Amino acid sequence: MAALLRAQEALERILQAVEPLPVERVPLAQALGRTLAEAVVAGEDLPPFANS
Repeated sequence: MAALLRAQEALERILQAVEPLPVERVPLAQALGRTLAEAVVAGEDLPPFANS
């Protein structure tokens, strides 16, 4: 039986074996369930007042 790996070593092996998927541009209506390739930043604060 193979020895167990430390979590960090297992993660390193996984990351070495995979490649990121290419970025795709899709209409917003088709984006449900997808992951963003970059952060979305609002052009202005919403709501336009401090609500905390």
